Amino acid sequence: DLDTIDRMGREAMGSYFEGLRSDGPTDGPLIPRHGLGFLDWDPNSEEAPSPLRKGNFDLLKLLATQESVYRILEREPPNPATDNNHLQQTATTAFLREFFVERLKTHFTGHLKYDRADDFLEELLLSTPRLIPGTISLVDPSGLVRMVIGERERVVGEWKVCAMQVAEDHTDIRRLQLNLMMGRKEEEVSVEINEEDSFQ
Repeated sequence: DLDTIDRMGREAMGSYFEGLRSDGPTDGPLIPRHGLGFLDWDPNSEEAPSPLRKGNFDLLKLLATQESVYRILEREPPNPATDNNHLQQTATTAFLREFFVERLKTHFTGHLKYDRADDFLEELLLSTPRLIPGTISLVDPSGLVRMVIGERERVVGEWKVCAMQVAEDHTDIRRLQLNLMMGRKEEEVSVEINEEDSFQ
């Protein structure tokens, strides 16, 4: 699912710029909404599909988008003495912060419809560019969307590494559960685990 979110981000920007190059207005949303039917059936699996997978997938995409925005907003501000683009970077961050805070409750909080992450990115694309004080430059919303999607790719990559380590991280928990089922006391099992950890 994380690979799919990564691919969707790249396809979204490709679709947007393809629409800009085409003649005349394009029908439909700027950020394509992918049907989630592929989550209902896996030809390589003998297990029945989970009815929760669509919701989990959409939540995962939303959380990855939210985390990418947080990371951009938490970056160290540029130093005016050493960075010639500090006005543009500061204005861009302020624009994104204001845009994100305005939509925090409507797009990232509570029980809402699917595709809120895509709605957020599309609204950002459609937002009006803002003049940067003290310059003749504009904050470019499409550049911000590229920045968010690029950061989301990094977030997804990190989360994939964490997901691959889950089985290894849960080994001690499974061992503890098995020993408790076999009638051993929790204190005995915890001592063994601690001894093994200190030996490694």
